[in-house]
Order: sequence, then C-alpha cells, then structure tokens
Amino acid sequence: MRPATFERSRFKDLITHDAFEMLDQRVVASQTSPYPLTANAWFAGSKGANLLTKMIVWYLRSESHYAYRNSSQGTPRRMRDGSTKWTPSSKFAKGQGDIFAAIQGRSCFFEVKVGKDKVSASQKAFKEGIEGSGGAYAICHNFDEFITEYQSILNNN
Repeated sequence: MRPATFERSRFKDLITHDAFEMLDQRVVASQTSPYPLTANAWFAGSKGANLLTKMIVWYLRSESHYAYRNSSQGTPRRMRDGSTKWTPSSKFAKGQGDIFAAIQGRSCFFEVKVGKDKVSASQKAFKEGIEGSGGAYAICHNFDEFITEYQSILNNN
C-alpha cells in the first residue's frame, strides 16, 4: 500500500499524523475501485469544523454505526423588501450535537468545536439531559479526541 500524504496545512490541529494514516488506510480499503481515492481526495474541499465533522461521520459509518450530520442551523429567507430573515430549524432542538449516531443501541451526540468555538448554555443543558437518560454526548476538538470519546462509549456500553 502506498504511503499516506499528510497535508499538514489543511488538517492543521484536527488530526495527528498517525491517526491520519489510520484514516487514510481505512478510506482506501473501503473502496472497490482499482484506483481508490486517498483521504486527502475523499475529504477535498473541506476544512475546519466541516472537515472534522465529515471525518467523524465517515469513521462512524465505516464502523457500521448509524450516523448523520445533524443540521440545526436554520434557513435564511429573502423577504420581498430585499431584507433577509433567519428562520430557525426548530425550537425544541437547541443544543443538540453536530453529529447523531446510534452506537450499539445507544443514542450518541458529538459536538464539533474547532478554534475559538465555545460550548453554549443550551448545549450544556442538552448534554445533561442526554447523559441523564442514558445517552452519550461528547465534545470533540480534534479527531484524536473523538477516537478517545468513541472508545469510551464502546467500553461503557
């Protein structure tokens, strides 16, 4: 197998070189094409929190877990007068994680925080509610932290 090309400028502090090599090998092995894409090509065009979110969702799905990116951002609407109004996606889902996964029958949320991004009060409240009902809620600043949280969820199940 060819060595992984680690684009340090693109991945910044999101993933260590060793974790990148593991992810790259998994990405290549998951494809049936005679010329499989590398992790660099697979996640091309993404950076920051978007890149980390894509890597986590891909990893969870590669482990045969149900996982999806949870979009709770809302929608901007253009009004007739030319102004833009923001419509929230839902009022009951404040604080939910960026990623939802079902891991061995357990509801798990992963919140992705990159750079100076901080956890909000509604996210803390949602975390307490999920953990109080037997689910898991993890805050991940990089891929290695996600792997640690993921292993902890597997071991506590």
